[in-house]
Amino acid sequence: MYGTNGASENHILDGPGNLFERNKTDVFGFSSVDLGEITKIRIGHDNSGFGPGWFLDKVVVKNILTSQSYFFLSGKWFSKDEDDGSIEREIP
Repeated sequence: MYGTNGASENHILDGPGNLFERNKTDVFGFSSVDLGEITKIRIGHDNSGFGPGWFLDKVVVKNILTSQSYFFLSGKWFSKDEDDGSIEREIP
């Protein structure tokens, strides 16, 4: 994530169960330094596993201390076989 006060380290979005499945919402939590107003995110995957591509509708980042939410609309595939073949993107 990138904000008015700097950028966060990379975070691996992992957890129990099957993640990033069709018509599913996945929720992840992590801590970060104060980034100020979040201006963009970078998200992607390593293209491993069976059928690694996925379609990302949107990402919602919520600061649990301030209750401020930031919405990042994607509407794109993260797949070597779809759209432009990108598996990582910056979303403003």
